[in-house]
Amino acid sequence: MQDNQIKILQLNMCGNEQKDKELDKKQTNLNNRVVFLISQINEKKPQIVFLSEVSCDILKNVESKILNYDIIKPINGLKGDYKAASIILLRKEKNVSFLNRERKGISCDMRYIEGTLVYKQVNFEVFFAYVPQAKGNERLEQKAEMLFGMYLFWNENRNKFTFVGGDLNTDLTDDKGKCKAIFQPLYDEMYDTVVEEDKTTWDKKRLDYALISKPLKDTYTCKTIYIEKNDNFDHRGLLTTIDLSAIEVNKKVNQMLYTPLTKKAMKIAFEVHKDQMDKNGIPYIYHPMHLAEQMTDENAVCTALLHDVVEDGEITFEQLEAQGFGTEIIEALKLLTHEKGVPYMEYIEKIKYNSLATVVKLADLEHNSDLTRLDVIDEKALKRAEKYKKAIEFLKADK
Repeated sequence: MQDNQIKILQLNMCGNEQKDKELDKKQTNLNNRVVFLISQINEKKPQIVFLSEVSCDILKNVESKILNYDIIKPINGLKGDYKAASIILLRKEKNVSFLNRERKGISCDMRYIEGTLVYKQVNFEVFFAYVPQAKGNERLEQKAEMLFGMYLFWNENRNKFTFVGGDLNTDLTDDKGKCKAIFQPLYDEMYDTVVEEDKTTWDKKRLDYALISKPLKDTYTCKTIYIEKNDNFDHRGLLTTIDLSAIEVNKKVNQMLYTPLTKKAMKIAFEVHKDQMDKNGIPYIYHPMHLAEQMTDENAVCTALLHDVVEDGEITFEQLEAQGFGTEIIEALKLLTHEKGVPYMEYIEKIKYNSLATVVKLADLEHNSDLTRLDVIDEKALKRAEKYKKAIEFLKADK
């Protein structure tokens, strides 16, 4: 596996209903699907596996066979005898983590996973969804609700990847155009990564997708191919490869992201911290600059630069908002500002449910845990490092 690539294997776990009925071997075919899945994981070694239409029987069967993967479930968990959930398998690697979050307004909460995928300090906003076939008005409303949640995700996160598994286009003629009206503008604004020889237009009965926002197309080389066909499945799986070579080269040449907003954040951070020193007598401004150099988008860079300015300076959130810093940055900064009297772990717990604040706080904790920054490592420094270690473990753990 190349170090500069992310591989995402995508597979709908629904069986071939006709074959199950004909052979009367539903359990055997379920086992065959799991065997095929494991063979694909072992062969392709993806960092991420997105499984849609997962039943509790399938998950039980898979769990014991994927010891080198963590299971990421929908943020509100899996309930009862579920038949059609979405799950992610996240390869246990030092450079890979996933920060799960909730999308309000989606009642079928077992069918989607939304969050931030972090790979080698590069952040990707991702939305994984199983979009069901609409059978009756209730299912149609659920399908429209999922697509609308996906549409809101697109509007809030311009640098994003969307992975759709399910029966998106099997009933477009039966829904009076409602679902098509929601998905069409989303599809038009995104780049369909399926390679040209395998591509059909989205409303021609295609079932599964890997889409990225068009601006990312100029940053990453991203392509999706179909994996080999297996008769035990209704769907054919996808393998998406995201090549990070361009951003890796860019980071080596120029670590900082310069935009009008990040330059404004640099000036504010310098004004607040210019007379402050860290515990070893080094100008404090190097700390937020160090964090900002690890961030890969404008909001994260600004948040890293400004994460201590309210706590350590005289500037207010209202003043920062008036300077043009948006709601996402302000909300993250509020969480990162440790108010007096609030117990440390209570402060950390609140950060965990905001992906932007979490990414910045993890970088902050890692830097503050680096004992090589100190000339003298005393007992106090060791206790502080242990406290930071527990906070890091908590923030990285599944919600």
